[in-house]
Amino acid sequence: MIFIPAALPPHKINEALSDARHRLEMVERAVADNVYFSVSDVEIACLGKPSYTVQTVEFFLSRLSVEIFCLMGLDSFREIETWKEYRRLLELCRVVVVTRPGLPGGGRVGCPPKLKPLFSRSLRDLADPEKRIFILPITGFAISSTQIRGLARTGQSVRYLLPPEVEEYIQEERLYESSKFKAQSSKENPKS
Repeated sequence: MIFIPAALPPHKINEALSDARHRLEMVERAVADNVYFSVSDVEIACLGKPSYTVQTVEFFLSRLSVEIFCLMGLDSFREIETWKEYRRLLELCRVVVVTRPGLPGGGRVGCPPKLKPLFSRSLRDLADPEKRIFILPITGFAISSTQIRGLARTGQSVRYLLPPEVEEYIQEERLYESSKFKAQSSKENPKS
């Protein structure tokens, strides 16, 4: 599994984000001890800003001879029709939608009607090339990055919400202190 931090997520253009190099470092620290996980800086180092998933998938397909599965949270999938070239994305790869607790509407997927023929509620349909969207229910925790940044910004503990290596990095770099966070995000995103 390859984790790919976004250079500048299009759906977050008007939000304060930490610098991409910090987000990359946090992901690298979070997955460092898992041999099945790796991190790519392709969106930060190679692709344009904002970064679009369809371009990232095209990049990997041009270099790898494998079938690509794009994992995304249910919250992201609910916005799939707003994504750049989302139909092309579904042609290039299969999408695995991971349920997330604590979302409005619960775990209800609500697949857009025009995507229903591509949709399966079971990974057992992987052999069917017509099925492009799958649901992967997981046992999760109702923790969000927004919540974690808010806690860190106000000096509250994020212990047990993140791997210790990521928590240490946030503290070392003082990432989400209010004034520093605003200055960082405005350098990366002049619109914020």
